[in-house]
Amino acid sequence: MTQLSRKFLLMVFNLILIGNSYAQVSCDADYKVLLTDYSFTPSELTILPGETVAFINVEGTHNVNGVKNTKTGESFNNPVDFSLPQSVGTTEGVCMGVIKFDTPGVYNYDCGVGFHADLGMVGSINVDAFTIKDLMMGNPTTGEPYLEETFQSTYAMTYYLGRELDSTVDYTVFVPNQNAVDAIKEYMQLGQFDMLSFYDLKPALEYHIVEGVYMAKDLSDGQSLPTMYGQNVSITEKDGVLRVDGAAIISTDYKASNGVVHIIDQTLAPRGLPKASVWDIVEQSPDHNFFEEAIVNVGLRNTLRQQAELDPNGGKPGPFTLFAPTDDAVNALAQSLGMTIVEFMNSSFIDDLANQHIIAGRGEKEKFYDGLVVTNFAREDLTIGVTPTNTFTINGIDIIVTDLLAYNGVVHIIDAAIPIDIPNKSGTCGTWKLAMYDENGDGWNETNVYIQIDGELFSTQTLPFGTSSIFEFGVDSGSVVDIYSFSPNANTAGESYKIFDENDRQIAASGQNGKAVNSLGLLACAEPSDCGMIEVKLLDRIGEGWLQGYLEVYRNKSLYITIQFFQGDEQSTFIPANYGDVFDFVATEGTFEPRFNSYVVYDADGNILVDQRSDAKFPDNVYDIIACEEDVDDDNNNDTTEVTYTTTTLFPNPVSDKLFITTGMEIQRVEITNMLGQKVYDEPFKPEPLNVSLLKMGAYVVKLVTPEGPEFYNISVIR
Repeated sequence: MTQLSRKFLLMVFNLILIGNSYAQVSCDADYKVLLTDYSFTPSELTILPGETVAFINVEGTHNVNGVKNTKTGESFNNPVDFSLPQSVGTTEGVCMGVIKFDTPGVYNYDCGVGFHADLGMVGSINVDAFTIKDLMMGNPTTGEPYLEETFQSTYAMTYYLGRELDSTVDYTVFVPNQNAVDAIKEYMQLGQFDMLSFYDLKPALEYHIVEGVYMAKDLSDGQSLPTMYGQNVSITEKDGVLRVDGAAIISTDYKASNGVVHIIDQTLAPRGLPKASVWDIVEQSPDHNFFEEAIVNVGLRNTLRQQAELDPNGGKPGPFTLFAPTDDAVNALAQSLGMTIVEFMNSSFIDDLANQHIIAGRGEKEKFYDGLVVTNFAREDLTIGVTPTNTFTINGIDIIVTDLLAYNGVVHIIDAAIPIDIPNKSGTCGTWKLAMYDENGDGWNETNVYIQIDGELFSTQTLPFGTSSIFEFGVDSGSVVDIYSFSPNANTAGESYKIFDENDRQIAASGQNGKAVNSLGLLACAEPSDCGMIEVKLLDRIGEGWLQGYLEVYRNKSLYITIQFFQGDEQSTFIPANYGDVFDFVATEGTFEPRFNSYVVYDADGNILVDQRSDAKFPDNVYDIIACEEDVDDDNNNDTTEVTYTTTTLFPNPVSDKLFITTGMEIQRVEITNMLGQKVYDEPFKPEPLNVSLLKMGAYVVKLVTPEGPEFYNISVIR
């Protein structure tokens, strides 16, 4: 029989002995390794800490050497050295000894007899503990988690701290559940992937890990436990519930070889890390209640929570620098304006309080130098001052606390508020009023009204709280006032506004139930009206406004106002009307679903003069509407008043279908020529609109032939 055949039969015989002979030689253990000529079987073995291995010699003369490598003479560097003395094997098996492996790690060993190690008689035992990392990663066979409702937090911990949690050092880990993770993501304004790459996440996770093993029975009220981060967490107990830094421990004693895990309902944060946002610094300060309220009422709370720096690809606003005035500073500002703090916080100046003190960009004190100019949200320049003693000012106001850091900016505290430039309440056209209302009595929910005069933003107003507020502002004769209303929140029920001119006439109003609408093209110092104001109401059934569309209103054949409508369901514009005034309404459609656009015109008594509401098509133009007629005696009922035109007007211009010509001259013919000099229309004049619907889009010259000579006018045709 060959040596190879002999070894094979011997191995089969030894395997049969596994269930019989081992018990006879009293070599009981969790695992058994057989020694035959030139091999350990199995040569590689994985066990758990605390388990035992029996070494049984069934052939030849061998020892077990777990100290120094027989071939190199160098130490195996095993977690713990081990060895068994030389013995001679028998077919019944000789129990060389049983070794208990308590310390995790890889143990290498060989046979130190003769040249056995050189011939391949080497082995290794991997004492692989069921560590905290294993506990967090879940069952590798089934894929099922060992810790329910902690996937994102355990993933983050094993990602950043896997080596530590897989070591032989004992830890107690407080793991936030999924609700806690969702709450911190919302608090930080970050998605899960941005949160995972957040650069302070590792130290925050370290603060959840306590050195040593503390089972639930070992935790008690008043304990202060050291964390991997270096700060201590506090254990408290209230109503039978254990808490760590205020977070309730909701599930306990998930054991591992190197410690224990408890599940908590909140995330923990060490002291000294920046706040989540500049908003959080203000909100959590006991000395900035008025500034906090101003930020909320001007609608900047959500803006100041955005994380442009942590989420650079999200297109979010920020970062921000806040110069936060204390409550005492705001109270002093109110007194300087002749108001109580309650009056001031209810006034229209509360938005100025917010906008004056907010700067775009991260302005930490290391970037400050004397004379640095920054621009605030109110579009005003502020100047940084640096004193010889290295203290700082903003517009001469002392900065008493610098560099309160957040992940989206920085907050500095100032001991006086930046003065507010109160607009002049009177212009050459007197004083107008913006009246703001809220039916629910709790103010507007982030809604703002923007007042623009002659194309420049004049003021931004809101209703802080209560049922109503009045903002007065001066307007000069001939100015054009535009009113824009916007709310980022859909819940604006009960919010509305009205505009009154210098004669206390209502000339504009928002739609009902707080719809975000605009009132554009309000003319200052319009002449007094004999029969009140007509109301022109633009409507859009899907709430998108007319977009690029607009309505031109002609009074007595002269363009009076162009009304645009950018957003919302409806908006109203009020126009003074005199007896006998003739109105024409020319509508130009926009680019998105114009069939949902419509308009209605009411007289001063609320009666409908024009009704162009339709879901099927864009509204028609309407001409020759008389808003009101003066009452006359019965004897004169048959008299008619004829409108006499002293000037020549062609309208609408631009025109799409019908062109009206009003004149006091005698017109004999009408000729229209395109820009190439080609005559495209030549007809005797008739007192009816010209049909230009067949003309191509472009510019044209209209020639009116009169006995006194030709008159020329430029028009544009649009489609």
